[in-house]
Amino acid sequence: YMRRSSRTNGPGRLSLRERILLVLGDLRFALRSLSRSRGFALAAILTLALGIGANTAIFSVVNGVILKPLPYSNPDELVSIGVTRPERGSTMGSMSQPDLRDVQSQIRSIECAAGYSGSELTLTGMGDAEAIRGAHVTDGLLNVFQQPPYLGRDIRTEENVPDGPRVVMIGHAFWQERLGGRGDILGETILLDGAPHEIVGVAPPGFDYPRNAQLWIPLHQDEEDCGRGCHMLGVVARLADSSTAAIARSELSALSLRLQEQYPDDNYAKFIDLITMEEDVIGDVRTALLVLLGAVGMVLLIACANVANLLLARASVRAGEMAMRSALGAGRGRLVQQLLLEAVVLASAAGVAGVVLASAGVSSLLYLAPSTIPRLDNVGVDSTVLLFAFGTVILITILFGLVPALRLAKTPVATVLNQSGRGGAGAATQDWSRSFLLVAEIAFSLMLLCGAGLLLRSFSQLNAVELGFERDRVLTFRLSLPEVPYEDDGDATVRLIETLEDRIATLPGVECVGSVFGSPLGGVAASASSHFLDRPERPEGQEEVLLTRIVTPGYHEALRIPLKSGRGIERGDRNGVPRAAVVSQALVDKYYPDRDPIGQQIQVDFGWGFGHEEPWNIVGVAGDVRSLRLRREPQPEIYMAHSQMGATYMSVLVRLAPGAPDILPAIRSVLQAIDPNVPLRRIEMLDETVDRQFGPARFYMLLLGIFASVAVALAGIGLYGVIAYLVSQRTREIGIRIALGAGAGDVVRMVLSQGIRPAVFGILLGVGGAFWGSRVLQSLLYNVEPGDLVTFVGVIGLLLSIVVIAILLPARRASRIPPVDALRVE
Repeated sequence: YMRRSSRTNGPGRLSLRERILLVLGDLRFALRSLSRSRGFALAAILTLALGIGANTAIFSVVNGVILKPLPYSNPDELVSIGVTRPERGSTMGSMSQPDLRDVQSQIRSIECAAGYSGSELTLTGMGDAEAIRGAHVTDGLLNVFQQPPYLGRDIRTEENVPDGPRVVMIGHAFWQERLGGRGDILGETILLDGAPHEIVGVAPPGFDYPRNAQLWIPLHQDEEDCGRGCHMLGVVARLADSSTAAIARSELSALSLRLQEQYPDDNYAKFIDLITMEEDVIGDVRTALLVLLGAVGMVLLIACANVANLLLARASVRAGEMAMRSALGAGRGRLVQQLLLEAVVLASAAGVAGVVLASAGVSSLLYLAPSTIPRLDNVGVDSTVLLFAFGTVILITILFGLVPALRLAKTPVATVLNQSGRGGAGAATQDWSRSFLLVAEIAFSLMLLCGAGLLLRSFSQLNAVELGFERDRVLTFRLSLPEVPYEDDGDATVRLIETLEDRIATLPGVECVGSVFGSPLGGVAASASSHFLDRPERPEGQEEVLLTRIVTPGYHEALRIPLKSGRGIERGDRNGVPRAAVVSQALVDKYYPDRDPIGQQIQVDFGWGFGHEEPWNIVGVAGDVRSLRLRREPQPEIYMAHSQMGATYMSVLVRLAPGAPDILPAIRSVLQAIDPNVPLRRIEMLDETVDRQFGPARFYMLLLGIFASVAVALAGIGLYGVIAYLVSQRTREIGIRIALGAGAGDVVRMVLSQGIRPAVFGILLGVGGAFWGSRVLQSLLYNVEPGDLVTFVGVIGLLLSIVVIAILLPARRASRIPPVDALRVE
């Protein structure tokens, strides 16, 4: 090559073709070299493939959930608006329609805004009654998203009035699947909630806001009956072109103060705020997923450190080969190129295997992921994920390939050629490199173990929470009675619920039946301003706020919620007689700590079919229930008799006897016989409802635990391999020591001290990193401090045990080396 290049391109210069031929030759040599070391190559490829696969799988989730933009035009301009009440410590919640109208008319930084209330609408007249996900909306929803209707038009302002026309905009998928995608569909009617609605538009393909909605109907809210104090709307808005979220937030704050002055009763201490839609959609998931991505990145670094140690060990064996090549004229760049090509081969093979593992890993993650993680339908191994995998391959080639290559290429030729088996070239430098890599592996492993330990402790604390009810063997389903005829006929609503409960109670295997508006942990709850009549009335808008539950007589029995005093709700508590309510122990502790609440009265600003003018008489006290979230302490609650409210939206809970048969078909038949236009919705066991609350904590704990276990295993294997290699390098020295009288214990202590130093240093660094990193986990923990001493001590003890075992195995083997065999090494 050199002779040919001097004739064509001048001395020492190679043409592009010759350079390519050189690289191909080095590549063939790298393949032959690795094929002769199959054990080393297989260990390196599998180690790296594990790290690449895990990183790629987690990145695919992060990419799909966090990094991909929302599927709307200019999504960075979209915001969610809601009400906050700082004095109650509440997060941003829903708002009223009058407040929304003020936002639309007075906030210049908001280009347009629309309100919605998600619900399920009962579809009839097209086969069996069916609940379809939909929403009651104000006008202009599609305009906010800058998406014109596929056919027809959106809901209009003049239609969103009390007793306005019954119209509906249908989803594109609903139009295709249920109505055959006919172009003449506009003007036809469908039966929703028992009333005909005229189809005025078809939404654009893919549009399903909010929450997979397929039907949108006008809100028809009567602001005289449900005004500024009636918070039931989620609000989505688009910022004006020249505006920002900070400017809009400032204007909303000023508007809030004006509304507090103008309407002190309804808007007392009420602030209107906003967050970006991305924040609203992703919520707390961002922190957890980024923690997992960081954790799996540490696993990859540990894998790279392990392979780098393997290459350093292999480099010492190949020092003579490299020195000979250098002596024969090979330049340092040529040697580095050859060694880097071996690293490229390893990393590329690991990358391909890692992508295969990632594909399987993504499927497993989607199976394990709780439904509370949004946008999981965007997760997959796409071009962005493959690009990430490719970048990872390049990164790890540099991380584990470049340093050993440079170390080996810099080895002095004379030093190596003059050696006679007394150790590899550059042993001191390589020992330092190996120690540094071990320190990093152990530090990262400790950080991951501490994170997993904290999540495990948190999950254990969460799992030990007292629910206040018995979750086993309870079948739940929801009923949403059609507006026609039930909304204006409370007696008809009460009759249907009572008849249904009575007939279900006679089915074989049923112990008891009860119903409630707002099943525990079911995601549905209502709160209402309340006034205790035995104490001075507070100014309007500053009343106490209580969680309200509408229940039937069998509810507390079905969930085994204990009755502390008084009586429960009974069938005799009907419309026309004094209203009866049961209150929770938390309410008694807060408002009646020193006296009996039985007989006291509460005025609750919450009505349904029978209105809300009459006060409620406390007739009993029930045990506390964690009805909102597992992480939230029981709140003061009031249970009101359904037969005195007439609520049309109820959850039915059926407690089954042990070994009871499947009664769901029988329940369907019972309901069909009572009213065929009422479908069953959201059927599940109460165990499933509660487990959904554990889902995120379990998912994050499981994944971080797996990553920590893999990291510790890799670190243990890496430490064992390095110590075993160092022992093999010191075989002659150990033999001489034994021949001069050193005992087995002396040899073990010598090897142990050599391995324990980097391990202890790694643990110290890991403790500092874990203490700092645990602060990131704070939002994921429950009843556990980030610097929990028990967790840190336990993790350090566990890792030290693994380290000692990894060192003792080669140390014990070294202590048994026969002196004669050791001296023959020379």
